[in-house]
Amino acid sequence: MSSLICPECGNPIDPDGPAVSQDRRPGSGSEWSPARWVPYVYDSRTNPLRLVHAECFGRSAGIKALVEVMHRQDEIYYRDRARLWELERRQRDET
Repeated sequence: MSSLICPECGNPIDPDGPAVSQDRRPGSGSEWSPARWVPYVYDSRTNPLRLVHAECFGRSAGIKALVEVMHRQDEIYYRDRARLWELERRQRDET
């Protein structure tokens, strides 16, 4: 896991709280990948190069960017849930 010190403010990031993560785009050298919302840092299944307080990300990138990061995560979650619900419906219909 990346350091639990926010590079924006220098303060510790609470592992029980949210953060925004970023990695370098493969082959780009210095370009950051799209930010990802991490609802609970302790539950992160990746090892991002950059982990930032949600508040600090909002201050540096803007509230609109923070909302977009959170919304993208919601879309991923609900798309996955919809696939699961469809699979469960098909299984019920087959019985």
